Amino acid sequence: MPDKAVRCPGCGQPIQSSSRALRLFIGLAGLIVLMVVMALIYHTVGNENGGEAEASIEKGQKTPEEELFPPVAPDNGSKEPPKPEKKPPLNEK
Repeated sequence: MPDKAVRCPGCGQPIQSSSRALRLFIGLAGLIVLMVVMALIYHTVGNENGGEAEASIEKGQKTPEEELFPPVAPDNGSKEPPKPEKKPPLNEK
């Protein structure tokens, strides 16, 4: 389509200059988004050994296994479950 065209050569619909700017803006925004995504992919793939690196665990922190499977308290021989604390009725003040 010619730059100075007032009407579409195919259908004769009037062309507004703002629609050209809008299409250009949308195209540039899409190009920038595509470039950012490609940069993120390049950075992620470039760090191939990142998954194999060991994470340092400070004292007092739990390991992932301890977080998923907490240690079980030893059984003291009691077969009754502990009684839950009785809550007051809701209609009493």
